Amino acid sequence: MPKSKQPTQQKRDGFLPLGGSKESEGEAGTNATDAQRRGEKNDEQVKPPKTRRRFSAAFKAKVVAQAERCTQLGEIGALLRREGLFASQLANWRKLADKGKMDALNDNKRGTKKRKDIKDLEIEKLKAENLKLARKLNQAEIIIDLQKKMAKLMEAQEEMNTGEGL
Repeated sequence: MPKSKQPTQQKRDGFLPLGGSKESEGEAGTNATDAQRRGEKNDEQVKPPKTRRRFSAAFKAKVVAQAERCTQLGEIGALLRREGLFASQLANWRKLADKGKMDALNDNKRGTKKRKDIKDLEIEKLKAENLKLARKLNQAEIIIDLQKKMAKLMEAQEEMNTGEGL
């Protein structure tokens, strides 16, 4: 029985056709199981996914303060490289710090926020109204004090005018 020749894969422009490999050209196979049998390391390991980095409020405040102290050309870039940060992160943290929202630098948990109870909403509304009324009361007291002082001044002025006329 004559041996049938298998078609050989030919390289075109240095590339093998799809599905082709060096193994089909007669070279020894180097798949993962052969490499494991020989005790070789497999460099194509599955790497765990990178976790999202989270920065504490103290770290953010520290980096913003360090950036504010940078005066020389390139110091901020060196700071960012040393800390492994991007310029956009520093810009966002600076905006929050400039607005006085240092509490906003805290790590806010993602996801659904806790809903406030109706009672809590009512309490907040009443507190706001109480604060507004307290401000109005303070303003009214100041106005009343001014009116009393003006009345005394007018009485004193009137006494001086009547005393001169005698």
